[in-house]
Amino acid sequence: MPIFRYPGGKTKLLPAIQGYLDKYPWMLRDGDPFHDVFVGGGSVLLHIARHYPRSPLHANDLDPWIHAFWKVVSGTEAEFDALVTKLSVTPTVDLFKELRAKEPGDNVERAYYAVFFNRTTFSGILRSGPIGGYDQKSKWGVSCRYNVAAITNELLYMRQQLDLGRRLTVHKQDAVQYATNNREFMYLDPPYIGQGKALYRETVDHHALADALRPLGRWLLSYDDCEDARKLYRQFAHLAQVPTKYSIRGKKHSWTGNNELMITPRDIVEPWEPLPSGEKG
Repeated sequence: MPIFRYPGGKTKLLPAIQGYLDKYPWMLRDGDPFHDVFVGGGSVLLHIARHYPRSPLHANDLDPWIHAFWKVVSGTEAEFDALVTKLSVTPTVDLFKELRAKEPGDNVERAYYAVFFNRTTFSGILRSGPIGGYDQKSKWGVSCRYNVAAITNELLYMRQQLDLGRRLTVHKQDAVQYATNNREFMYLDPPYIGQGKALYRETVDHHALADALRPLGRWLLSYDDCEDARKLYRQFAHLAQVPTKYSIRGKKHSWTGNNELMITPRDIVEPWEPLPSGEKG
């Protein structure tokens, strides 16, 4: 069970990401550092941890709650145990209101808030209200996506994959600054261009990010397929479409077909999948 619920989460994109790395293995060899520039829920980070067991890992996120989560999960035993203890309390609307009314005081509390509000809000959008509303008249209540045992098991699994913190370095930098100063392999999954401000607490300057990546040669970028993203990268990068299915409502029967763009440096690799209708990246 992925511990975070995100609109457009990258679990379904993992086969495409690994397929790309298999086709161009020199981009990331086992033992090479890996940088997840917008780590979020970490599905790609944990995938790389499993498949590249000797690679040092770097996780970056400007959101203080997400940053704290990865610090705690990969940090000391005392902090990790404190997080597990906090997460063992089943959510209620009263607890939801209590936490909404105060700011977290330290990394353990920030990590707790990240998981608590992700698992108790509509589609995991941290700023939205509780599942089922404050009156809880829906058949789906605030705790319906909050399985204490499953969350605890996922935390333990994450900690094991990260080798008790010895493999992972956690950063909290602006993504443009992070990319500009890095020459090792990076995976980047920026917030949606169109809806990013509504869905995420931290956003990014998409034009500045494209400018930062333009001179670099070892990166893989995924975007929601939209004309703005194509305009930003088509002049200097390869664009390939990957079909995906997402629904902000989270109901499988209502999932609709969407496309992600996988974007790579044009001067380094050939496109691994063509765009439809003969369009060139």
